[in-house]
Amino acid sequence: MSDEAGFTLVEALVALSLVGLITLVAFSGLRLAGDAWARTDRQSQVAGEVASAQAFLRQAIEQAYPGLHATPGAPTEMTFRGEATAMELSAPVPYDLSAGGRHRILITLAVEEKSLAIAWSPERGQKAAGAGSSWPRQATLMTGLQSVNFSYFGQARGEPQARWHREWVGQPVLPSLVRVEAKLADSLARWPILDAAPRADVDATCVLDLLSRRCRGR
Repeated sequence: MSDEAGFTLVEALVALSLVGLITLVAFSGLRLAGDAWARTDRQSQVAGEVASAQAFLRQAIEQAYPGLHATPGAPTEMTFRGEATAMELSAPVPYDLSAGGRHRILITLAVEEKSLAIAWSPERGQKAAGAGSSWPRQATLMTGLQSVNFSYFGQARGEPQARWHREWVGQPVLPSLVRVEAKLADSLARWPILDAAPRADVDATCVLDLLSRRCRGR
């Protein structure tokens, strides 16, 4: 009778089960690693989009120009219109969007597209155009936004002291501080609260007309 060593059927089945278990664990680990990599990559992508959008907003707000305009029979107003979900101001735009110079810039939430949209046109001395006006150039600043909220800190006309406002419309000065808050659709990233302060507070191009007490030619 032969004494050669071998595997019994039970031993072979146990070995195959162990190999299958090891393979399952290995593939599960690879899948989890792939999911984690994709999640980290998406988080980095969204964080980069947020940083880029905030850089544009900060630059626009800090470089907002306090131009004055007046309508006959109405008080002098600043060329700045701030609402809860939209903001219009006069500021330079990046050179990759235009040849330079101050432009009217509208920043608003496009609800259906869930995006932060911008529109701009050369200033040419016109007053605030409003969200319903025609803008020759438009672009999407960032997508994947559930909500955007602008708020404004400053001393409004007739108020004794500065405070936060949901709107800044028809004021003789720029707000001291603009806050931009947003909620992202992607839960993997967040929008840090952005606070930016306009640097200029005097309309240097205003030549006072002593008779009308308004900027000459406006």
